[in-house]
Amino acid sequence: MATLCSNCGGALVYSPTSHKMSCKMCGSTFKPEEVVALGKELLAEDNGKTLAEVHGTRNPKDYKVHIYTCSHCGGDVVVNGSEASTVCVYCGNPTVVFSRVANERRPDGIVPFSIGKEEAEKLIRSHLNRGAFIPNKIKKQNLDNIRGIYVPYWIVNCDFYDSVVIKGDVKSGKHTRTTYFARAGRSRFELLPCDASLNLNDNMAKRLEPYYYDDVKDFDEDYLGGFYSDTSDMSPSDLRAAVLRRCDDMFCEEAIKNIRAQNLAVEKTRPYVNIDEDAIYLMLPVWFYTFMYNGKPNTVLVNGQTGKTVGTLPINKGKLAALTIPLFLLLAAIVLYPVIRLSLEDIVAYFPIMVSFSTVFGISMYTIAGRKIRRIINNIKDSQSSSTFLYVRKRQG
Repeated sequence: MATLCSNCGGALVYSPTSHKMSCKMCGSTFKPEEVVALGKELLAEDNGKTLAEVHGTRNPKDYKVHIYTCSHCGGDVVVNGSEASTVCVYCGNPTVVFSRVANERRPDGIVPFSIGKEEAEKLIRSHLNRGAFIPNKIKKQNLDNIRGIYVPYWIVNCDFYDSVVIKGDVKSGKHTRTTYFARAGRSRFELLPCDASLNLNDNMAKRLEPYYYDDVKDFDEDYLGGFYSDTSDMSPSDLRAAVLRRCDDMFCEEAIKNIRAQNLAVEKTRPYVNIDEDAIYLMLPVWFYTFMYNGKPNTVLVNGQTGKTVGTLPINKGKLAALTIPLFLLLAAIVLYPVIRLSLEDIVAYFPIMVSFSTVFGISMYTIAGRKIRRIINNIKDSQSSSTFLYVRKRQG
């Protein structure tokens, strides 16, 4: 939505720091709810079909938007009603090409950006420099590809039912046997967020939480000024499947916690969810940073409300080996030093005990380290989601 300054005609953009619309040309500021949309032209033609024409009815929560593509930067500009923008709010270029007319569900509310671009850059830079094993090439990245995007979310209330079978290893003396455990129950979830874009990686989106709904404002297109925005591309069945997966993951996580066994894994699950009809459609703020490393895409996200930063980065295997090998040798020396000082008779006498201790210690360390490594690998895969990368790159021209 390109909204122009009433003082000088410059494009107004929303400022997360002042929570006002600001003009970069004359410095004037306005509250979003007080802005009068000036400098827009009526469309000469309207080729879009209304919902009444398509479905024979009109949903009062839907509104018509005109979507334009800037010929200079490729950004999508969404304009409400019968108005057309003549200025791209992303690059300032006056050439905006009409693309299509569509009917969209009007969001029920919006959480405006509280984290500005400069602060987002600092948070991302700190995130890139935090890990000891992160390659230097990544740490020295130029942060050119940062984009603020309002991501659509469905906030739902639902009743959830599940029955699961969990497999685990239980010790019995010197032996270990595989045992199966059954758990079943129901849960009530209130205000459960679910990102409404099929291209975003759900696991990364979940790690951005929480969002605080106290900051929700009535939806106003002026909050979109200077940012990109997306609309929900989920069908009702897509939403139900996403909510089902999320509730199932949380239920299984809790079910495993009270089982005393090792190497626990969910074998079977039979979830069912009943979603209330009063789902809330919100736009939530996210800063995206994308880059390529060794031919693979990577994405870092910043919660535009809280500043929480997520995105597991690739590891420099050389740096990892340079640290872990000396640590392993040091640990081995600490363990073997008492053995070296024993006599041959003592070594023979205590050998079975030492073997048992070493075996238990090794298995424990392997289990703990393996679980940690698997989590890191999965997080890296989420950060390297190609669909999320393309979702952002589409908005980078």
